[in-house]
Amino acid sequence: MHPLNAFFDRIYWLNLDRRLDRRIHMERLLRQHGIEATRWPGLDAKRPDLAHPACTEGHRRMLAAAQRDGVRRLLVFKDDVEFDPAFEKLLPAVLKELEPLEWDLFYLGGIFLGHLQLEPLSDHIGRIGRAAVGLHAYAVSAAGMPKLIAGIEAL
Repeated sequence: MHPLNAFFDRIYWLNLDRRLDRRIHMERLLRQHGIEATRWPGLDAKRPDLAHPACTEGHRRMLAAAQRDGVRRLLVFKDDVEFDPAFEKLLPAVLKELEPLEWDLFYLGGIFLGHLQLEPLSDHIGRIGRAAVGLHAYAVSAAGMPKLIAGIEAL
């Protein structure tokens, strides 16, 4: 069993039905690394100006489903994720350091604007004081799901 599957109750990857290229990419990437994950169909906007709200609503629905199912730890991959070459080597240490921490949201990759101030929590984990503008992968705890859902609904 892959360490991610052992640590997380559920792993989803978000993908639009019309993005077959990204679906093929994710299926190949996950198979290559031995990660079992479920595709979550994203909401496709009918107009370009609705793309961001549709994406956000897709995440909200996915989080709500995980919360309803009693998932304790959820990992979400976007369909454009790429794994760092050191991913497999570093992952066991990262998960071991994450285990005892109380956390709501854990970024595994994203885009952060400006200078990123990091408060070290362990050798491989740090706390940031703001959200990312784009995420490649993130994890949410059971305690974090209602907070994230409420934040999305408040938009």
